[in-house]
Amino acid sequence: MMTEKPIPNDLTVVCKKVRMDLDVVEPVLKEFFQPTVDGWLNQRCEEEISKYAKFVKHNTEIAKKSVKARQARAAKKRTSQGSEPAVNLRSTSGEPAGNQTDTETEPEKQKQHPSSTASTAFENFWTVWPASKRKVARAACQKIWADRKLDALAAEILGHIRAMKQTQQWREGFEPSPKTYLGQSRWLDGNPEGDSSTPGVFAGRRVL
Repeated sequence: MMTEKPIPNDLTVVCKKVRMDLDVVEPVLKEFFQPTVDGWLNQRCEEEISKYAKFVKHNTEIAKKSVKARQARAAKKRTSQGSEPAVNLRSTSGEPAGNQTDTETEPEKQKQHPSSTASTAFENFWTVWPASKRKVARAACQKIWADRKLDALAAEILGHIRAMKQTQQWREGFEPSPKTYLGQSRWLDGNPEGDSSTPGVFAGRRVL
């Protein structure tokens, strides 16, 4: 039986459970089971049930021991962590730890990253530059301007651009890209030799 208990002596109950007639149930019980005060028993079944009960009890004890061991390790770990010194929230270099909130103010950021804010001189450069399909890569130009500290040369650069805009080469749309111009320091080249369309400009250097 699924209850692991003896089969009831009341055969009427047994017939209802197995949904069979008495003339079928009774001969089977008498052949394979023995009647007792507690009910019909089968010796082989009792042995298997006993083995299974011991197996369940053994596994339960092992599981309890495993749980206790894990709990003990966890308690020991918590105790050891509680005795450790507090984590320094700032590194030895004076920089805030990675998980700290960045408290750097906006002006401080601008001082540390001058290329992040366009200077007035650069804005003038970008405005003066001819409007054409080559006028691209503003951010890259801004970075070159800031990295090379071209504010100090702004007057020379802007004067050269204004002069070059009057040349036939630039008027016909053959000016370089602003990124190339800055990267190669083209303001040092002066006006192309023999181009008389720009007064005050000579080959190699512009007369300031």
